[in-house]
Amino acid sequence: MKSLGVTRILEKVVELCRFLFPRYQAEGKAYLTVALGCTGGKHRSVSIAHELGKRLQNLKFSPELRFELDPSIEYSVHISELLKEVLPHGESPGTDEESTR
Repeated sequence: MKSLGVTRILEKVVELCRFLFPRYQAEGKAYLTVALGCTGGKHRSVSIAHELGKRLQNLKFSPELRFELDPSIEYSVHISELLKEVLPHGESPGTDEESTR
């Protein structure tokens, strides 16, 4: 990974996983979910997840990478567009007098 910030985040997540994995296993748990996300549209979270998977393969516990779409951002954009259609020009949701009291 090129970014020093991303590299540092990955190091911290791997450190956390090294700490948690044996404890989860000792409690009989079979799963630990690590979720990554980004809204920049450049698929960085996918790249980071792949890199994290590579770094975790050296541990005794093998990660299973699974990607799931979180539709909440698309849904909120859709709702915002609908609100723009019904609100007076220039008014945004939550700016009327009642919502500012």
